[in-house]
Amino acid sequence: MFNKLRFWSHRKLKHLKFSLLPKTPRTILLIMGCQRSGTSMLMRTFDWHKQTAVFRELSEAFDDMRLLNDQKAFKIFDSSKAPLVVAKPLLDSQKFQHYLDLDKRVKILWPYRHYKTVAMSNIRKFGNNNGKRDLSFIVDNHPTDWRNELVSEEDRRLVAHYLKQDISDLDAAALFWYLRNKLVVHKPLDFSRFKCFKYESLTQNPQSMFKKIFTFIGFDQSSLDISEIHTNPKSKKKDFALHPEIEELCANVYAELEILATQSFPDSE
Repeated sequence: MFNKLRFWSHRKLKHLKFSLLPKTPRTILLIMGCQRSGTSMLMRTFDWHKQTAVFRELSEAFDDMRLLNDQKAFKIFDSSKAPLVVAKPLLDSQKFQHYLDLDKRVKILWPYRHYKTVAMSNIRKFGNNNGKRDLSFIVDNHPTDWRNELVSEEDRRLVAHYLKQDISDLDAAALFWYLRNKLVVHKPLDFSRFKCFKYESLTQNPQSMFKKIFTFIGFDQSSLDISEIHTNPKSKKKDFALHPEIEELCANVYAELEILATQSFPDSE
């Protein structure tokens, strides 16, 4: 209770200070990637920093967990006088390149986590059938759902193929992990504005990882409170079997993410 009161007092004082500042150029940091990859923990940590305005999915910059249209969302970001604006539009992760092209102030963090850990966390959080439900929007080619946005016909056929085989709930959640993280694989990424890193690099050595992150975004980390960074014992990777072909798909993307993490932060391991 005390920590919550301290947090909200800190937040109110921070925004009061921002209201007294002149408008200055700012950085807009978008945290993207797959759900259940430590992004909420990142947001809480950024909110403790003295120079941030943090916009969560239920804030005025979002509608139904997605960012408002470009003009409205960035107008809200610009209404804050905070030097560093942080938002977490996970459901818009398929549009990461669009946001980089839209505004030169945008930088992106893409944390990733092992597919088995995420699959287990997904069904624990959202229910056993959630992975299959996510995939159904893709197979049905839903015209307005975020899961189906920018999905290739090849991937749609792939998902339909496995759903017809009556794969397990964990298989489905892992396949959805594959689709979300595949978004950044084999893309011409600008590492001066996009960084990919492993969840465990943050939880195992938060001081070192946040130093790299804050160097990337160009801010001092001295006011950062990293007490939110921890490993949940329930979240450890479980040794369960996936459908062999889905295992191979996920393992290949995971290996590519490891390469991207090394390219993003060459000495992060």
